[in-house]
This record gives sequence, C-alpha cells and structure tokens, in this order.
Amino acid sequence: MIIDGHFHLIAGKTGELIRDMDRYGIDKTVIVGVTLKDISRVKVPNKFFLGNRLYLKAVGVYMDKRMTKSRSFRDNLLSRPDNSVIAEACAAYPGRLYGFVFINPDDPAVLKELSMTLSAPYWLGIKMAQRQYPVDLAGERMYQIAHFGCEHSLPVFIHLGFEKKTYDIEPLAAAFPELAIIVAHLGIQHFDKALDWARRFKNVYLDTSSNFATLRMVEKAVRRVGVEKLFMGSDSPILGDQPTALNKIRSAKISDREKKLIMGENIAALLKITGN
Repeated sequence: MIIDGHFHLIAGKTGELIRDMDRYGIDKTVIVGVTLKDISRVKVPNKFFLGNRLYLKAVGVYMDKRMTKSRSFRDNLLSRPDNSVIAEACAAYPGRLYGFVFINPDDPAVLKELSMTLSAPYWLGIKMAQRQYPVDLAGERMYQIAHFGCEHSLPVFIHLGFEKKTYDIEPLAAAFPELAIIVAHLGIQHFDKALDWARRFKNVYLDTSSNFATLRMVEKAVRRVGVEKLFMGSDSPILGDQPTALNKIRSAKISDREKKLIMGENIAALLKITGN
C-alpha cells in the first residue's frame, strides 16, 4: 500500500488529486487544508536552494522569518484554516482520502474545531503550522491540544517554528508519551534535533515531505533512527509533488522492504488505515 501522508488540498482540486493518485499508483492520501487565502502568492525557491542545508541555515531561515512577519504575508493568512474542504473531499472518496484537522491554536474556537475530528471516521489527526500559527509547545494551550489528542488517539503533525518554544518538542514528547508527534519535513532547519528526538522518544516520527527533505537526509534518518519512524509525504502542491516524493524513496540506498515501510506501511500502522 502506498500512502502520501502529507498533501495540501485546495478547494476545487479533489478530482485532480484522485486522477494523480491513480496515475502515480498512490492508494491513499492524507490531506490537510491551506493557511493562505491565495496560495499563488507564495514564492518558492528552486529545488537546489530548498535542498541545500547550508543555504537553508545561513540565508533561508532569515528570509523565511522576514516573509512570515511581512504585512503582505499576514494579510494573506487565514485566521482559521478551512477544514470543510477536507471534510467534503474525504466524504466523497471514502477509503482513499483521510484528513488531519488544521488548527490555529490561538483561535478562541480551537477546541470546538478539534471536536470536528470526532464527527467522522476519516479524521485521523491534528495538523499544526508553527510558522504561521506559533504556540508555545510547552504552554497551557498546547497541553490542552495534547490532552485531546491522547484522549482520542489522534497524532499531532507539526511543522516546527523558528524560536525554541515553537520548535522544541522534547518537553511535549516527554510529558505525553501516548501522543504520537509527527515532525514535518524531517524538521527542516532542525534536522539534527529531529533525528535526536525520534531516536530517543518512541512517540516521535518524521515526515519526509517537501524538497527540503532531500534523498541524503532520508538515508541518514534511516541509519540514525530506524526506518519505522519515517513516513512518506509530498507536501504537494506547495513545496513538493507526488512523483518527486515517490522517486526520492525509491532512489534511496535502502532495502525494498524499508521502502515499502516508508511509502505506506508505517503510517498505515500508526493511523490504523486498512485495505488496499
């Protein structure tokens, strides 16, 4: 079974996603919403810069901080990601599409938004983006979210932030050992820390999505933390695409069995996804 564990669905694009899944041999996709009103305004560097860790640490983080603090970015940011698009798509394609509810932790109605996950079986987790919606990962609001996740067996999928309190998941992982935490994009600029967390905490997993997470990083992650901790994702259509995501794992210098685990079996086991 092949599963894309990280796909941002834009309204009106569900049919296109299903056609692409059929084209590339992807059985199931875990979808989340988007955080921006107009995604076309996002300017993405080319793949060389995205995959260059030296560039990312020296220049990329600085530029990303400036962008996320800019007025144009904040004006384009949704106060609350639209999860209704995800619900409609999952309901239309049961057994092929599954959703993570995307939250803004500062939203006064965030706990009500989380309750959406109890409304249908296709909701399998909680998505957080610490660049767009930063929250103290050791703070009261995060712990409320974590308690909800533990109570309902919902993993939390986190794109890490810039400041220590928005990227350091160690206190959270230690305080909630029953909460599965999935770190997006192999942690990006926090790659080495992410490997350390995944190695030391049974409940920390790593997502291989986007062009930030290179082939060599995936191979290093397999050596350092073990293949069982890795999930394939594309981060399409923002910072990656499905054929690139598939090729990255298929090209890795790991066994065919390890490739199958990363490409679907690991995340299927965590999320209790069954069927072909």
